[in-house]
Amino acid sequence: CIRDRVRVELLQAQRDYTASSLARIQVRVTRLESLLSSRRVAEAEQARADAREAERELEGKHPLLQQLARQNIDLGEKVTAIASALETISAEDDKARKQAGRIDDESRKTRQKLDIAGLNTALGEVLLKQHRMLPEQREITKRTKQLEDEISETSLRQLQLEEEQRNLRNIDEYLDELVIDIDPAMAADIRPELEQLLLNRASLLDKAVATSRDYLAALGELDFALSNLSEVVQNYDSFLRERLIWVRSVRQPVLHILQTIPADLAHLLSPGNWLGVLANLKSPSLATPVFILSLLAVVIFRLRKQILYRRLVASGREIGRPITDRFSFTLQAIGYSVLIAAVWPFLIAATGWQLSATIETTDFSAAVSTGLLWLAPTLFSLSIFRVICVKRGVAEIHFRWSRHSYEILYREFGRLMMIYLPAGFVAITLVNYDEHAITGAIGRLAIVVAQLSLAIFFYHVFEPRDGVLKWYFAKHRNSLLYRLRYIWFVTAVGVPLVLVFLSIAGYLYTAGTLTRSLAHTLWLIIFLIILHQVVVRWLLLTQRRLAYHAAVERHK
Repeated sequence: CIRDRVRVELLQAQRDYTASSLARIQVRVTRLESLLSSRRVAEAEQARADAREAERELEGKHPLLQQLARQNIDLGEKVTAIASALETISAEDDKARKQAGRIDDESRKTRQKLDIAGLNTALGEVLLKQHRMLPEQREITKRTKQLEDEISETSLRQLQLEEEQRNLRNIDEYLDELVIDIDPAMAADIRPELEQLLLNRASLLDKAVATSRDYLAALGELDFALSNLSEVVQNYDSFLRERLIWVRSVRQPVLHILQTIPADLAHLLSPGNWLGVLANLKSPSLATPVFILSLLAVVIFRLRKQILYRRLVASGREIGRPITDRFSFTLQAIGYSVLIAAVWPFLIAATGWQLSATIETTDFSAAVSTGLLWLAPTLFSLSIFRVICVKRGVAEIHFRWSRHSYEILYREFGRLMMIYLPAGFVAITLVNYDEHAITGAIGRLAIVVAQLSLAIFFYHVFEPRDGVLKWYFAKHRNSLLYRLRYIWFVTAVGVPLVLVFLSIAGYLYTAGTLTRSLAHTLWLIIFLIILHQVVVRWLLLTQRRLAYHAAVERHK
């Protein structure tokens, strides 16, 4: 037993020594790569300077000489750009590898802690913090796709450079082809200078090919590093999600949290934070044209709003007439509904993109951007269904819903937009701005309000005696849906109320995750209902048209 213990200690010491040696070697390799990269950049800068000097010396001479000198300068600038990009890619590769190593190390230590101490509130808070600090999988995937395009472009450029390099191996033949259209006397006069320019270009091509080859290899290494990082992040994210769903996120009692409301409000409504948002909003970026376009769309919508609504109503005037009714009228009505519902979400999404695309964005602006980018599609999902339920809109005229049903839906979706969207925006903004703010009074209150708004929505929509399905129950009293009406009604209202209890009890991660899933389920149901009604409308219209033609044939 003592011998085994000594052997284990010896193996651990050997492992630690090997790890230490590996770390020292990695540091030396990093330094050598840095020196090599700096040398490449310096050589490229020198080659470009030599090319510029040659151009100045050839001013006023034959156009062919000036053209070659200009081409050498362009090639020198490309070499410099590739060398600088190579330095950036190497730094990004080193960062990705270190990040993957750090996350893998954290994952291993976390698993050891869980095996020893089990899952508790204190460890749960640590895991929640680590989960929030994980890199975005979407950003890694986006960068990987960019690398694929960059590798393709670099490979093509590499082939072009190598082809030109092969052509310059025999400078005499290249020169003969170059001066074939020039007067022989003039060609003989400028030939020495042309030869020197071509020799300089051959040297530049050697540097360009070597640097491009190294750059292509660096891109491949970065792609591998990002793939490894993505796998590590995905595995650790799945591991954390499975554990965090069962752990309390906050240990503070609710009464103590309520005392922090004034401080949390002052923190959220700080003028300095919102002035920073306005400053970032005015800063030019790649998203600025889209932001300006969204502002123009809102102005045009305000001016043409009544026209759009009149066209929406007009698309239903021929509905129900066997001869003139067309399925295209329904598609037009849905198109107008989408257009009406998309204007404000488009502006909100453009604003969020503008804030995220700004180079010097503040932490609060970035959090507001995330909140706006969540708000835009959610608002669109609710708005499209609410517009469909307007008077003489798609639901009433095209889908033939009862007035009682579409009026309830119109009212309740409006109420949900007024309560759920602001509460969700506050919660999303806080969780992305300050990891402790979401556990405070305002953050928890925002989550609870959002969950309560869902419970109120489900109550009024699915209430068995006076809800949306009142007309259906009156005609189908023998259906399974009618017999189980109170069970699914209690379930629909009870699920958000259970989430409210979890939020109050401190299971914020669990409640937030399930609330997001519940909302996504609601949006999916909305989409499926609209799709189902569109298909039913098409089938009924087809059946009606066939019956009409059959009646006409019988009459003949």
